[in-house]
Amino acid sequence: MIIINRKDVASENGFRKLLDNAVEAGSDTAFAKDKKSEYGRERMKWILMEYMKDTILYRDRKMDVRMWAVITSLDPLRILTLSKGQVKVASVAYSTLDESADERCIHWNLPYCKNGASTNFSNVKPRMMSPYPKHTATPTFITNFRYTNGEKLPKSLDWFEDLWPKFEDRLVQPLLLAREYPEVSMPDAILGDRTNRFLFLTPDFAIERKNMEPVLEEINTNGFMIGDRYKTYLSFQKETEEVIHALGGSGYLKRSWYAKELEAILNDFCQFFHHCFKSEVRMLTKLVDEVMHMEGSWYLMFPYVRDEGRAKAIYERFEMEPSTKDAVQLKFIKYLQEYKDGLNTRLQEAVPSSSIVDTLFKEPPTYLK
Repeated sequence: MIIINRKDVASENGFRKLLDNAVEAGSDTAFAKDKKSEYGRERMKWILMEYMKDTILYRDRKMDVRMWAVITSLDPLRILTLSKGQVKVASVAYSTLDESADERCIHWNLPYCKNGASTNFSNVKPRMMSPYPKHTATPTFITNFRYTNGEKLPKSLDWFEDLWPKFEDRLVQPLLLAREYPEVSMPDAILGDRTNRFLFLTPDFAIERKNMEPVLEEINTNGFMIGDRYKTYLSFQKETEEVIHALGGSGYLKRSWYAKELEAILNDFCQFFHHCFKSEVRMLTKLVDEVMHMEGSWYLMFPYVRDEGRAKAIYERFEMEPSTKDAVQLKFIKYLQEYKDGLNTRLQEAVPSSSIVDTLFKEPPTYLK
């Protein structure tokens, strides 16, 4: 982290000098010898972000929350998410003083920070929080939140009611804006039905004090899958293995349990509600397969199956329309909602009870041990 003064941005040369001298790894001058290589060109790209100083702390330390999410489809957009996030807590008490700007162990080396990595602003050796919060879904997690002045947050604040939905929205928004631009080397039609394409995301968030809004700091793609490597602090091997089933890693072995039910639902939907192409039938079958094979704390985060207006609000905010495939997926979910509400008597005669509908609209897991 660096502090930028007005004189630093008064001229282009002055700003380049700042980058050369203050920014780790240097600027294009530092990488002039390597600028023709792919590595060099990548290191010459910059993203500058304003540092959020007035953030919610965990006790007296800076805290980031890392979500775990998996994109299983870009069009239609479909995201599976773990209902508990990883907590990254700094190893040195927080400070808003400018003199602490270079203190890695306070501001950005979270959670682990080696001895000697700091500038000794605080003159305190880094030490991991004890007891360390294993994840966000424990009832006591939010009770340790503090403002930067040390005050506690209101007791009425609930993690899953008041905060977690905001994390979901903050992740969906950039994905909707960026999904038109991925570089795909081989289209799904070439890969075939027996190949599943997916992308692991581990976005990091801080929580702004003013409006209690999560701020997206960065999105790691196919990032550090820690498993149980640091299980004293963070243990996520079980969760990593669980999501593989929803991605088809076990061949969707449960499909025989709901195959006839799914056939009846798709026949009714495609005959009376939507003229389905074969590709759309495959698309909706994949949606059901993923939902029926989710285990543990994983749930279908997007599309928002329990709140039709919430997805509509996100599209409207960016003056976007759902894609054609998005619209079919949303139409199918609304169709199943009508069945759940007892408004589709024809399907209810053919399928008196539906494990697919029960699973799709089940509330996601909340507080865990």
